[in-house]
Amino acid sequence: MAEEVKKADPPEQPAPIPLRLTKKCPRKLCGLAVMIICGLALVVFLVYLIYHPKHPNYSVISLRFDGFHRAGNNQILSPSIDIIMRADNHKKAQIYTSKSSVVVKVAYPDIQLWSGALPVVGKPCKRITYFHTILQGSMLSGASFAAIKEKQRKRKIPLKVEMTVPVKYNVWFIKSKTHNLDVRCFVVVDDLSESPTMLYNKCYTSWV
Repeated sequence: MAEEVKKADPPEQPAPIPLRLTKKCPRKLCGLAVMIICGLALVVFLVYLIYHPKHPNYSVISLRFDGFHRAGNNQILSPSIDIIMRADNHKKAQIYTSKSSVVVKVAYPDIQLWSGALPVVGKPCKRITYFHTILQGSMLSGASFAAIKEKQRKRKIPLKVEMTVPVKYNVWFIKSKTHNLDVRCFVVVDDLSESPTMLYNKCYTSWV
């Protein structure tokens, strides 16, 4: 009589983990988080649409020169420039300079004549910022000297003023990070003297 072969019982399967013990985000909590994020994004979007912050309007208020009329021997020694600039914010949003000084460059039109710090000297109100400095230039001679003297004889001297301004937005409780704003001003004066007349003065701004 053949011996009966008993089959071994199959191994027990582990009990399923209850859903309440899994580390998943509860539906109500996830839904609330999504609603808060969407709500904040909507508020920021509406504030931007309503206030629509724009670049400040920059302008060259005053230019004064020294050293050009004392030129001799076909060269100009250490000409200087006294420059005042102004930034006007729009009513709806405050965009302000985040540093007390910026770097300005003045060229004719591609020959750099002056370069240096342009500090903030006054803020009579939140919407207006004044910059002022006196820069000393290097010696000019040769072709640069001849070109400037020729333009001065025609009483139309084109100049280009460039600076990069670090700015921040401030609308209600929303404050942005610092962004660099590129400012380029094109100016035409009739004389490189202490009291020239500006025949043209236009500034353009763009993000760097």
